Amino acid sequence: MNAKQAILNPATSTPSFGTFPGFTVRESGRVFAPGPIQLRYGEHFGPHRGYGFIHIWREHFPGANVESDALAQVIQFVQSVLAKGSGVFYEGGTGRHERRAIVCRVGKMLVVLEEMTDAENNTLYSVVTAFRSNPKGVRVATL
Repeated sequence: MNAKQAILNPATSTPSFGTFPGFTVRESGRVFAPGPIQLRYGEHFGPHRGYGFIHIWREHFPGANVESDALAQVIQFVQSVLAKGSGVFYEGGTGRHERRAIVCRVGKMLVVLEEMTDAENNTLYSVVTAFRSNPKGVRVATL
């Protein structure tokens, strides 16, 4: 599978795992456009380096030995965090980190998203990683 290929959400049979709201971060003036959220197949380059399903599996779900089992677990985790009412946080940063936002669900579960554009220059948000932790930064919106 191509690393940039979007994984279908089994709940909708589409590549969308939700819609990221548009907003402006008051503290920095950083503008995020609204757009669909996608989980891509991804790549894992090593500890804390990678993106998408493969990275999440290798980094945070090492107990899943078979790809199909890992995929089901990662999808379930991502879906549970990207539920309506989850908080959206922004840490700031430079470079790629400036384009990243964190979605957090009660229970210390979070998904890191990166703003991107597709081939038609439409905004979308790609899941970078997902794991259990408390968010940092400023709460700026709600899904």
